[in-house]
Amino acid sequence: MSWRVIGASVEGSSHRQAGRGCDDAHGHRQAGELLLLAVADGAGSALLGGEGARIAVEAALGALHDSLVEVSLDWGEALNRALRTARAVLEAEAYYQGRPFREYATTLLLAACDGERLGAVQLGDGAVVARRGGCWERLTRPNEGEYANETVFLTVREPERHASSFVGPCGDLEALVLLTDGLEGLALNLREGRPHAPFFEALHRFAAREGEVGALEAALREELASERVEARTDDDKTLLIARRVGEGA
Repeated sequence: MSWRVIGASVEGSSHRQAGRGCDDAHGHRQAGELLLLAVADGAGSALLGGEGARIAVEAALGALHDSLVEVSLDWGEALNRALRTARAVLEAEAYYQGRPFREYATTLLLAACDGERLGAVQLGDGAVVARRGGCWERLTRPNEGEYANETVFLTVREPERHASSFVGPCGDLEALVLLTDGLEGLALNLREGRPHAPFFEALHRFAAREGEVGALEAALREELASERVEARTDDDKTLLIARRVGEGA
C-alpha cells in the first residue's frame, strides 16, 4: 500500500493580529507499508503552545515508529505509549528551559496504518477522519474539559486515560485526514459530529491532482489562508491528508 501525503499549517488571522504566529504543527513518517500521521494544536492560553505542538509531533511520531517497528507492541498500547512519550519529552523540555510545564500545552492527534491494521488516538479537539469504501467516518472523538468549550491538553496526567482511540482492520481504506479545530466548522457537522462529505471529497480530489507534493502543499496553504476560508474561521488551521495511490486506490 502506497500513500501520497500532503499537509499544511497556516496562521489564523487572530494569531496574526496578535503577532503570535502559527501554533499548529503536523508531520508524517513512512516505513515500508507503515504510515504514521500526526497533528497538534498548541493551546492559545499557553505562551509556548506552538513549540509544544512541534515537539509533541516529532516525539510522538518517533515513539510510535519505534513501538510498531522495533518493539512490535500491540497497536493500542503503541498509541498510548506515543502520548506518554510526547508528554515526557515536553515535560523534560520545560524543565531544561526553566519554564512552567503548562506553557507547552498542546493537543495531539495520531493515526497509523500498515495495510492490515488501522489505528488512531486523539487528545483534545480536532478530528481524525477515514475514507473507507467511499464513505467518510470519524475514527475518534474530541475530549472535553471540565467546562464548556474547554479541551484537554497533553500536559494532563496520564493522557491516555483522557484520549479517544480506535484500533481495527484497515479494510478498504482509501484516505486518512487529520485536522485541527480551526477547521472543524468547515469540515464537520458540529451538531452531529460527523464529517461533512463535500468538504472531504473536494480534499480527496485535490490530493489526486498531478504535480509535485511541494507544489500541492503550497496550493493548500494558499487556500487555507484565503479570504474565503478566513471569513469562516480566524484560528490557526492544519490539514494533513494521506491518499492511497497505486493498484486498488
